[in-house]
Amino acid sequence: MATTPPRTLPASWYTSRPLYQLERRAVFLKSWYLLGPIIKFTSGTSVDYEFAGVHLTVNATPPADPNDQNHTPRITVLDSTTGVPIRHHTTSTGLLFTTISPLAPPFHTFFPGLEATLSTVDFTARPHRRSIAYEGHFNWKTMIDGYQECLHCQYTHPAFSLLYPPTFYAVKNHHNWCQHYADAARPDDGLFLYFLPNCTLNVYGGGMSLFRVCPTEEPGRTRMEFDYYNVVEREEFEEYYRFVRQVADEDFELCETVQGNLESGVYAEGVLNSVKENGVACESSSNVSLGWKAAQGLIILVQVASLDISSPALHLPSMDTLLILASERILVPLLAVTSAALVAYVALQLPGWTRHVSQRLLSSLPKSKAAAKEAALEESQPIFVTKELDFPYDWWTSRKLFELEKRAVMSKTWLHVCHSSLFKKAGDYRAFHIADFSFFVVLGKDGRLRKLIKAPKFEDNQGFSRSENNLFEIRTFIDSSGFLYANFDIYGSDGLTIRVGVPIRARLTLVESWSLEANFNWKFAVPSGAFRVSSLMYLNKFAELLTEASGLFESWRWPTEFELSPLTRLMRSSSGEHWLTVTVIPVSELKSTIQCSVYCSRLDPKAALQVTAVKQEVDESVKKLEMSFAAVSISGEIPDAASQEPLLAEIKAHSRLERLMGGEVHPASRMRDTSQACKVADDLCRELEVAADEKAPALSGLDGLAW
Repeated sequence: MATTPPRTLPASWYTSRPLYQLERRAVFLKSWYLLGPIIKFTSGTSVDYEFAGVHLTVNATPPADPNDQNHTPRITVLDSTTGVPIRHHTTSTGLLFTTISPLAPPFHTFFPGLEATLSTVDFTARPHRRSIAYEGHFNWKTMIDGYQECLHCQYTHPAFSLLYPPTFYAVKNHHNWCQHYADAARPDDGLFLYFLPNCTLNVYGGGMSLFRVCPTEEPGRTRMEFDYYNVVEREEFEEYYRFVRQVADEDFELCETVQGNLESGVYAEGVLNSVKENGVACESSSNVSLGWKAAQGLIILVQVASLDISSPALHLPSMDTLLILASERILVPLLAVTSAALVAYVALQLPGWTRHVSQRLLSSLPKSKAAAKEAALEESQPIFVTKELDFPYDWWTSRKLFELEKRAVMSKTWLHVCHSSLFKKAGDYRAFHIADFSFFVVLGKDGRLRKLIKAPKFEDNQGFSRSENNLFEIRTFIDSSGFLYANFDIYGSDGLTIRVGVPIRARLTLVESWSLEANFNWKFAVPSGAFRVSSLMYLNKFAELLTEASGLFESWRWPTEFELSPLTRLMRSSSGEHWLTVTVIPVSELKSTIQCSVYCSRLDPKAALQVTAVKQEVDESVKKLEMSFAAVSISGEIPDAASQEPLLAEIKAHSRLERLMGGEVHPASRMRDTSQACKVADDLCRELEVAADEKAPALSGLDGLAW
């Protein structure tokens, strides 16, 4: 009988704001935290900490015994707000742990067997050298998931992998803590420990480091805190510090990329390697009295919190009980909207729906159930007499609108990616990131985008289905000039793209590409002529005469600027020899990345064109746009409303669709079968989001979704 492989937490648990409050009550208030070796706290000093909104102060005073040769200070931990003493524990080898509330069980109950492992190292032997802290754009669980496995080490940490080959890497799970072994045959070679929920301790490379992954109210933002200890000083310490910081920076970059994918709406739930990712799964541990498993235990803990079972001695329900409770509290109420959701889902499958996931369908079916549902929703809202295409006051600055734009526009519109000349032979590939969609294009023998056939390290995992876990293939198109486009919408919508491709045949060669950062909303650069590049419009004598002659036949002339997609403009020299693409890649509601490429149709790519002059003009255009945007972002003015109206109509249509569906609609999301635990967890997140919206004050405009 095939064994079902362990699963990850659903993506919604890495992006939900209300979920953090349940995590705080169910996990953080009932846990112990590593603060560091006591030598960090010298007599007469105070050190401040914050865990899950609880602020602590560690005070160190002179030792009670003046004859203490080790000069070990007396430690007190206080709630910084109330001044109330906080329960803490110092191990026999000098590590200080603390609670943040009375709900935490005794130390040895929470971490049974840990003292024996810690007794092998004297943690007071290495002086404290340095501490740093900074924020990262990822959920706290994203970083912990990465720490709890080393499948990524060979590719992400090449220097670390030379010292500790991931071939031998193993994780042993205990009750609320895990020990990592760089080589299971040499357990004394390095000490790597993880303490539930968010602390680590790492002794390797001649030094010692620990870090704390501190969540914030924003689910996609985490504060990282690092402490470094070493017996060496000066240059020797700096060499060690550079090495460990390289590993930390590599993890940081990886986590921010993963978080972006989690927030894109494409990913729902994944499979874990039961051997190489058992630290993440923790499903084989026999001593998980808190019911903690990385894939299911947190779900149980938070469900317990939502049921107001707050006793420090947790008596957790079984998974069967959990599913029954979830059915009563979550699934049954959802039946009330099943009919409306089913109607909307069926509509999504109709061929006629593919291009018109917009207001056109709703307006063209006035007697349909979908329209009736929409009318009922409209009747439940206050009636305002307004123009149909009125813009919200925060059209340029709303974070919520920016997230909606990614679902309503970027997810289902043909987007320009690059030029096919970048791929010379079969197997050539390039990676891209547009509006939270990370993907790569690889040239197959048949010239098509290929999907991953093999899943490394997973092929022998019992219960793993390769056909169900391949990379997703997305729709692509190459026009007559060789420009490549991609569309992420799985339903086949063409979105806002009116004409895909350039209606001119040309054999182009890339001259140069570059990018620059811009401080404006991507929509601000949509109007034609936003980027003025006069140096591209050079004319030789023959071209000048031809242009003058063509004035008699104006309708025969090709335009010098094309819209390749809502994000990309193509500018073509009057002679047709040089082409410039300018793509505005959305980064946030206030920032964009401008990606530029110059192409040539002649054998000599740099003939008669100064790329430096083009760069300068693009840079000047960006600066002018930034200055104008700074003004309209305050006033809310829409300088060129006509260019924005198609975007507004598409966004409003998608917003109405989401109201019908009762939640966010991600056109790029692949609907796969998910585990029952994942469905329960997703339903819980949805319930929390609805409850949070009901408690929030009503808003007008887009942020209130009152269209």
